[in-house]
Amino acid sequence: MGLLTRENYQKGFLIDEELMGGVSTTGAAHLAFVLRHTTGEYLGTREFDDLDAALATINGVERPWKFESSSECGGGACTEGACGTGSCKKVLARLNQDCCEA
Repeated sequence: MGLLTRENYQKGFLIDEELMGGVSTTGAAHLAFVLRHTTGEYLGTREFDDLDAALATINGVERPWKFESSSECGGGACTEGACGTGSCKKVLARLNQDCCEA
């Protein structure tokens, strides 16, 4: 089972066959989120002042999560890493984000 940590939360997200979870940080706020990656529908979001609380909330969601790195997506690295072969490319494409577009 994958977990988000202080070291990896900005480099990817947790994913399974149906859902994606992560933590996004803007300034001092940390937004924990879970969404259905097949539709882009947000199922839940919660803002925290404390990063550890946000990470604990996502890690507490009982799913068969796997950590999926997004650090190789886009930016010309489209034939390498998760973006070129794995679910990262599929998830980001579903969310209409730039992944492997010329």
